[in-house]
Amino acid sequence: MKKVVLVSMVSIFSLIFVTFNFGSENFSHTAKAYSLKGWHWPGNMTYATTSSFIEIDASWIDAVNVWNRRQDHRTINYNANSSNHLTDEYTTSSSRYGVMSTWSTDGEVYRFYGRLNRSMYDIKNNSRVRQSTAIHELGHSLGLGHTSSYAIMNTSRDRRELIEPTFDDLNGMDAIYD
Repeated sequence: MKKVVLVSMVSIFSLIFVTFNFGSENFSHTAKAYSLKGWHWPGNMTYATTSSFIEIDASWIDAVNVWNRRQDHRTINYNANSSNHLTDEYTTSSSRYGVMSTWSTDGEVYRFYGRLNRSMYDIKNNSRVRQSTAIHELGHSLGLGHTSSYAIMNTSRDRRELIEPTFDDLNGMDAIYD
């Protein structure tokens, strides 16, 4: 009888351990942690950089290259005549690093307009923060939403350290485009 009770207790504790540990953030890479906006690009897209600040343009170009390199669902190519603009703005918001406006019909993106906020000290003075922000904003145009996981789409990420899409971001891309 004692063996049956002991085996039962070990089984219950094992089940509790597995449930709490595999359901925790330690294993979040296997869970659906990404967030989707509800739109997608119908095919490859073009863009034009239109900032008068070379550092801003360079960060957008770097961000495009990162997305093109890290995923194979859609590509974005430079075209000076594109209606999709990646540029800058000056807004006094103390928390807005960048913004992406996206226009879609029936869930298909036909235009986007991204801006990095050059009034932010770190946008003006830190190339890693500019790149992280540009990659994040392009993620919105591709259909990714904000998340609280370790991802480029997390608004609370360390913009000086996290400058590439993560596993979670790429899983979101797979969910949209596969």
